[in-house]
Amino acid sequence: MFAPQPKPTLLRRALFLVAALWVCLFHPSPSHAQEAPQTPRELTVDLYTIGPGNYLYARHGHSALCVTGGPYPEGRCYDYGVPDVQGEITMLWGTLRGEALFVVVGVDQRTLVNAFASQERQIQKQQLPLSQDEAQRILAILDDAVKNKERYAYHPSTANCTTKIRDAIDTATNGKLHDVKSPPSVPRYREILEDGLRGRVPELAVVALFSGTTIERPPNAWEHLFHPPRLRDAVEERFGVKPEMVYTWPQASVQVGTLGGRLFWVAVGGLLAILAWRARGVSEKRTRELGTLGFILGLLGFFIWFAAIAFVYPELSHNWVLGVLWPTDFALKYLPLKHLRRYLIARLGVILPLGILSLAGIIAQPIFSIVLFAALPFAVTLRALNMPAPASKSTPTAPSTSS
Repeated sequence: MFAPQPKPTLLRRALFLVAALWVCLFHPSPSHAQEAPQTPRELTVDLYTIGPGNYLYARHGHSALCVTGGPYPEGRCYDYGVPDVQGEITMLWGTLRGEALFVVVGVDQRTLVNAFASQERQIQKQQLPLSQDEAQRILAILDDAVKNKERYAYHPSTANCTTKIRDAIDTATNGKLHDVKSPPSVPRYREILEDGLRGRVPELAVVALFSGTTIERPPNAWEHLFHPPRLRDAVEERFGVKPEMVYTWPQASVQVGTLGGRLFWVAVGGLLAILAWRARGVSEKRTRELGTLGFILGLLGFFIWFAAIAFVYPELSHNWVLGVLWPTDFALKYLPLKHLRRYLIARLGVILPLGILSLAGIIAQPIFSIVLFAALPFAVTLRALNMPAPASKSTPTAPSTSS
């Protein structure tokens, strides 16, 4: 049997009534909550400009577009700088052959920012003042590119991660970006390329050897937008939005030059000339040094001519270095003395005029360092062929004494 329950007091009844009124007046029912859905967030489009990184392919910076709102409330970023192939050598070979290997990928905004911040690279963004129609057009362009797995053939200055974004913005805004003006001073393509490689002698040496005449002109206003910092500045000019710093990392302020690559070739040429001079008059040494000289110059000549024939980049085929370095230099070690003299005279007869034309500015490409690299050992070798062997230093003997 249950014990009888106490009757509620007047105070308890009053509190119950107050609580019931509060719930009825101020607590929405589930049906009311369903009748007021949240309005989807409007689309915003941000241009992200990434600073230079520490590895070769990141030395000139990077660009990405991010869309926030609509189907991507947390933000979705689109990156055109991704090769759809495994292996760096495969990627490099296919790219130089003109194959369409690069695609656009979509990643979460937080993922993109964290990835580049982990590389200690500066990150800036600019929110484009677009209408909703323009933002929708950009989103459609980017999403369609990802969905259809659009591919393109990469080129450092005409088709890269930044030019694709430039084109998407210009298309979606009906050409608002296309009327950008050039800055007061526009560097040549070569200067832009070398500027990103400051202090990196091996890379600058490769540029000096393989980059031909097509990069000896400045880009026009539209072409200049291939460079991420220039696209950032153009967006500020055309849309009136200053870059906002998202992530920064203290950079070294030491200024280094871009001549290291050319000086490298002069130094190597001087070293080869010294080796040739030390072998003068001694047939065994001369044969050995001619083998070294022929191997180095012949191998570089082979690479230069192979790249000009096998790859599609005009920078590789329109190259005056083709007249300086020849694969036939492999034969230096095996030529008879009479034919060796004639060969060296013929090679110098081609190389030296090219150097003079480069110094005079008639040849725009700065090849004088490569000319010295080849001409110094050739000239010294030709001179040494006509010289006798240096007198050997004999050790003096003590005079004999008679007993």
